[in-house]
Amino acid sequence: MPAAPPLRHRHNRRDRGRSHVSAAGTVSLGQHIVLAAEILAGRRVGIRIEPTTLMMFDLDTRELLRNRPNR
Repeated sequence: MPAAPPLRHRHNRRDRGRSHVSAAGTVSLGQHIVLAAEILAGRRVGIRIEPTTLMMFDLDTRELLRNRPNR
């Protein structure tokens, strides 16, 4: 998968964060539990939240690991 696009402009900044993926393949975003992927269990991932997409990427390489609809 391609690398996650960089954030360039402060006024266009999207919410993002870092999280560990649980053994069940989930991450916690505030009060919400979101399914990432079981194969990512134990990994530390970056999370980028766009209006219609939730992206999880490797923090070191910025490689996109998973994307899903943002509901």
